[in-house]
Amino acid sequence: MDRQSYYRSLEQLADTPEFRAFASEEFPGFANVFESVGAAELKADEPESVGLNRRKFMALSVATLGAAALAGCRRPDIQILPFSAVPDEQIGHVVPGKPAFYATSIPRAGGALPVLVESHDGRPTKIEGNPQHPCSLGSTDALAQATIFDLYSPDRLMSDKYPGVMEGKAARKWEDFDRFARGETEKLVKDKGKGFYILTDQAAAPSLRVLRESIKDKLSLASWHSYEAVDTSEELKGAEAAFGAKVVVRPRFDKAERILALDSDFLGHEADGVFHSRSFSANRKAEHMNRLYVVESTWTATGTMADHRLRVPASQVGAYLVALAKELKVAHAASFKNPTALPDSFPAASNYSFPEKWLKGVAKDVAGHAGKSLIVVGARQPAWVHALAHSLNDALGNYAAGMAEFRDAPTEVVDKTLKDLVTDIAAGRVSTLLIIGGNPVFSAPADFRFGEELAKVAKKIRLGLYFDQTSEKCDWHLPLAHFLEGWADTEAGDGSLCCVQPLIAPLNSGKGSDDAAPPARGGRTVLEVLALLTQAPGADGKPVASFTAAQKAGYGYVRKAFSDRSGIALTAPNFDDEFNRYKQVGFFPVDAEKAKTLKFAKPDEKNRKPKAVSANKAGITAVLAAYRPTETPTKDAVEVTFHPSNTLYDGSGAMNPWLQEMPDPITKLVWDNAALLSPATATTFGVAQTDIIEIRLGDSTIAVPVFVLPGQADYSVALAFGQFGQMRISHVPNGGGTDVFPLRRAAALHTATGATLKKTGRKADLVTTQEHGVIPEGRDIIREVDTAKKNEKSHGHDHKHGDDHKHEKSHGDDHGHGPKLGIAPTGHITEEALKKEFQGGYGNKQQLPAPSGVKQERFPLDLARPELLDSQFQWGMVIDLSSCSGCTACLIACQAENNIPVVGKDDVKRNREMHWIRIDRYFSSATTHGEAADAEPTIVSQPIACAHCEAAPCEQVCPVNATVHSPEGLNLQVYNRCIGTRYCSNACPYKVRRFNWFDFNKRRLDELRVATPFASGGMGFTESGVPETLKMQKNPDVTVRMRGVMEKCTYCVQRLERGKYGAKIAAAEVAQDRRTIEVDAAFKTADGSVSAYKKPKNPLVAGYDLDSVGRVIVPDGVIVTACQAACPSQSITFGNMLDPKSKVAKLKAKESEYLLLGELNTKPRTSYLPRLRNLNEDLVEKPAASH
Repeated sequence: MDRQSYYRSLEQLADTPEFRAFASEEFPGFANVFESVGAAELKADEPESVGLNRRKFMALSVATLGAAALAGCRRPDIQILPFSAVPDEQIGHVVPGKPAFYATSIPRAGGALPVLVESHDGRPTKIEGNPQHPCSLGSTDALAQATIFDLYSPDRLMSDKYPGVMEGKAARKWEDFDRFARGETEKLVKDKGKGFYILTDQAAAPSLRVLRESIKDKLSLASWHSYEAVDTSEELKGAEAAFGAKVVVRPRFDKAERILALDSDFLGHEADGVFHSRSFSANRKAEHMNRLYVVESTWTATGTMADHRLRVPASQVGAYLVALAKELKVAHAASFKNPTALPDSFPAASNYSFPEKWLKGVAKDVAGHAGKSLIVVGARQPAWVHALAHSLNDALGNYAAGMAEFRDAPTEVVDKTLKDLVTDIAAGRVSTLLIIGGNPVFSAPADFRFGEELAKVAKKIRLGLYFDQTSEKCDWHLPLAHFLEGWADTEAGDGSLCCVQPLIAPLNSGKGSDDAAPPARGGRTVLEVLALLTQAPGADGKPVASFTAAQKAGYGYVRKAFSDRSGIALTAPNFDDEFNRYKQVGFFPVDAEKAKTLKFAKPDEKNRKPKAVSANKAGITAVLAAYRPTETPTKDAVEVTFHPSNTLYDGSGAMNPWLQEMPDPITKLVWDNAALLSPATATTFGVAQTDIIEIRLGDSTIAVPVFVLPGQADYSVALAFGQFGQMRISHVPNGGGTDVFPLRRAAALHTATGATLKKTGRKADLVTTQEHGVIPEGRDIIREVDTAKKNEKSHGHDHKHGDDHKHEKSHGDDHGHGPKLGIAPTGHITEEALKKEFQGGYGNKQQLPAPSGVKQERFPLDLARPELLDSQFQWGMVIDLSSCSGCTACLIACQAENNIPVVGKDDVKRNREMHWIRIDRYFSSATTHGEAADAEPTIVSQPIACAHCEAAPCEQVCPVNATVHSPEGLNLQVYNRCIGTRYCSNACPYKVRRFNWFDFNKRRLDELRVATPFASGGMGFTESGVPETLKMQKNPDVTVRMRGVMEKCTYCVQRLERGKYGAKIAAAEVAQDRRTIEVDAAFKTADGSVSAYKKPKNPLVAGYDLDSVGRVIVPDGVIVTACQAACPSQSITFGNMLDPKSKVAKLKAKESEYLLLGELNTKPRTSYLPRLRNLNEDLVEKPAASH
C-alpha cells in the first residue's frame, strides 16, 4: 500500500514524549513499585484510584512479611486427590481423564448457535461449535465461549445477597413458590387466563409453542408478549412493506461478489453472525475475492473488514441509499433485470453532501455485478431504508439469483410487544405478570417507565438467570436454569430444529427431587415453571401439579415438538431411535443430503423453508412517502446512536467477568463503556480522552466519559449499551461503566437527533489495553496488499536486503563437526534465506534423531536449542489478516480452555491482564507519526500470542531453565521451576508473556492485596477464597498456575498430546489386527526401514497416518487449537509443518506469508498472511502529479 503508517492510538500517532516514556517503561504509568505486595502508585499521585497509600502499604508489608514467616520459604504443598468413585449413571460411559462431547444449542434471538460441549467427568468445561451444522461448522463467538462461566458463576449460584428463590427480599424455597403457584393457577384457570401476561425474549422455542398450544383453551385470555433490547422491528416492517409479509431475510454472503453494507454489522452481533462470518471470509479467500463497501457512523466489526468505508451520521445513511438509487436509475438503468421493482420516484434529497465518487463508483460497481451483488441494511435503520434496499436488490436480480433467503418470522418475533404490555398495565388489565429472561426494567425504553409501571401489577414473577434490576421490582425471583442444565429446543437461522439438552443437573440443587424439600437455589427451565404455573397437560395427560410432574412434562414437550417436526408419532416404533439420533447430533437437518449422511429417516420437512418473494412496488412507494430528510447534525444538534456492546451485548453479559475484561475490539476498553467522538468533534467541544461530558436529549441527561475514536462520524456520538452503571458482580471492586438506557426512547431506539453536549470538567478512570505491548515503530508489523497489485513479487514489501550473506548455509558443515544449529550472529539475512534456516516447515529437510551420545554443536549465544528439533511433529500456525475482524472469540476460547483468570480493572491498568492472546488494533492511513489523525483511516486487527520461536530470546535468559524448547518446536514454560525473575518477559520482543502477580486463581479480586491471614482463605496459604463452583469450570488437562510464575500460549499442548495418543492407539489397533482399515500396500519408508505400522489410505478415517520414515503422525485437521476452533472467520490455521499435505504447510509456502519481527532472527513458528484489500480504482485517491 502507498505511504501507509500504522498506529494504535492518537497518543502513539502524536508521538509525544509521554507516550515514548510509557512504552519504554517496565511498569508503564506507575512509580514506587511495591513488588512485595504487587502494587504501585500512579505517577499522577491518585492514591484513591490506585487503592494504596503509604500507610496502607506499610500495613500490608508488615502483614505480608509476618505471613511469609509462618509459611517458610517453600511453596505450599497442595493435596491432589484421585478420581476414584464413578457415579452409577456414568459406569460404562466414562473414561477417567478423557473428555466426552455432547451436542446442544445456545438459544438466541435471530437464530440459535448449535454447539458441542466438552465435559470432564460430568463437568462441562468448554464450548465448541457443532461442525455438522451449517450455521456453525465448528465455529463460535466470544459470547458463546463465555456462557460456560455463567453456568458456574457464584452470583448465580452462591451469592449470600441473592440466595436463589426470593419473595421480595426474603429467601424462600421452591416449595414455597410451588404452594403459591397452585393457588394462583386455580384463579387463572377460573378466569380463563384473564389478566395473566407473559413477557419473554424472542429466541425461537418450538417446545414452548407446543405448551402454548396445549393451554390455549384453558387460558384463552392469557396474553403473550416479547421484547429484545436489540430491536429488529424496523427490519421486519421494511420486509413487510417490500414483500407484503413478515419475513426474515438471510443474506448469502458466500455467493455475493459485491456487498454494500449500510449501518450493518453482519460480521458482529447481528443475527446469525457466526454463519455470516464463515460465509463472508470464505469468499474473501476465493480466487475472485469479494469487495465490501461499508457506510456507517461508528466502527463495527464489519467496518474494519471494509475495502472502502464511508463515515456518515447514522441519520444520513438512508439519504445515501436514496442518492445511490437515483444514480443507478439514471446512469445504469440497463443493468436492472426487474425494473418494475423500483418505485416511480424517490424521496427528496438530503442536505448532506456525499462524495461523488461514493455515488458514481459504487453504483457502477454494483450495477456491473447485477445478480451477484447485495445491498444489506442494519437493523438500526428505519423501515423505509430496508424497503428501498429490497427494491434495489430485486431490481438488480440479486434475489432471483439466490443472494438471500426469506423465511416467515418465528412466532416469538411477531408476538405482542412490550409497548402493548405497558399500555395494558396502565389500563389496569394486568393482574399477574410472568417475566422470563431478559432484563426489561434495565433495558426498556426510558419513556416506558417500565420499572414504575410494574408497581401497578398485583403479582409479578421473575424467572431469570441472575437477580437483576427486574428481579428487584418483582414479588418473586425464581432462578432460571442455565441452558446446560435443562431440556428445551430452539431453531437455527436456517430454520432447523435444534436440541437443548442438559449436561449437568442444576447446580446447588441437592440430590432430592421430591416435593417435600425442593432445592432453594437450583434453577428450573421455562417449560417446568410454565407447566406448573398453568397446570398444563403432563406426560400422562393430567394437569401438572408437582415439580416432578413438571420435569416430565418439560421433557415431554421437547419430544412432542420433535414429533410434530419429524411427522413421526410419539407411539411409533421408530420414534425413540429418531429422537435419540436427534439428541446425539444436536439438530434435525433441513437438507435431505445432510439428513441421509447423519442417518435420519428423512429431513425436517416442516421447518420454516425459504420462500420466493417479489418486491411490492405499491408497498415500497407507500413507506417511502412517509420519509422526510433529516437535518445534518451540528454542534448545537448532535446525533446520538445506540449500539449493543461489542463485549456485553445488550447487558446479558454484564455479570460475566470474562466479557467485562475482554477488550472491546474497537476501543480496547475493559470494564467500562464510553461516548465515542471523532477527533474533530472532540476538538470542537474542547474535550479529550477520559473527560466526562453531559449529554442531554429531551428531558433526559447522562454523564459519560469520552473516548476519541478516529473514523467516527463528526457530530455523531456512539453509545454502547449493556453496562449497568454499577458493578453488581460480587467481590469485584471497580468497573460497571455507564448506563445509557435513560437516554433511549421508543421513538428513537437506535438514532436520536437534537442532543446537546457539555463538558463537566471531571475525568473518568477509563482503562484500555490498546497501548499494552507496544512494538516499536519502524518494525515490519502489518502488511497490506491491494489485490490489483498482488501479482507483484514483493507483495507490497521489499524483500531485497542484499545478496552478500556469506553465512547463509545449510544445516550441515564441512569441518567434520556435528550439525550446527541456528544462524551465526554476523548480520541480517533476507526473509527467504531465514526461512531456509528453520528446522520445521518451509520445505526444509526433516531433522532426524541424532546418534545416541553425539553432542550437537551450536553457535555461541544461541542457547535456544540444546538439541535438534527431531520430532516427526513440528507445529506451526498461520494467521490470515485478510479475514480476521478482531472479534475476540479466540481470546475468550483460550481463556476457557487454559484456565486463565480475570485480574480486575485496577490490574489491567497496570498492564497485568493475563490473556494469552493479545489482539492489536491498528489504524492505517497515509498519516505519518507526529501529524494530525487522518479523518478516514482503515483498521487492521492482528492477533498475537507466543510465536514459539525456534531461537527464542526468552529461553536464553532464564536462569533456572524454566523456559524450554520441546523437540516438536514448542516453547514451553515449566511452572514449578519458575522463580519469577521476569527476564523472559523483558526479552520477548512480542510482549506476550504473562506474570502472575497475585494468586488470581485462588483469591477474590477484592482480596488480592489483603494479607493472607485476613483473606477469605484464612491463615492457610493452601486454602482458596475462590468459590467451589468456579473450580468446577477449570480444565483438568491444564495446570492452574500460582502466584510468582510466568505463563503464555502453549499451542494448546494438552490437545496436542491427546491427539498424539489417539493416533498412536489407532495405529496400534490396526498393527495388532484389532481393527481393519484400507491399507496403502505400496508405501515404503524413505530410508528403507521397516515400519511396525500400516500406512492407511484414508488417514482421517483411520485416525492416524505415517510420515516418510514410518513414524505415526496425526492426520491434518484432527488437532485444532482452542483459538482456531472458535474463530468464526477461520483466520487461524494450525498443524504439522512437516506434513506437506497439511493446510499450514501450504499456507507457509505462499509467497505473501511473512514473519512478525522476522528480522530479529527469532524464527517464530507463528506467521501471518497480509491484509488483502480489493480496492475499487474509482474510489482510490489518485496521488498528486509531481512537477
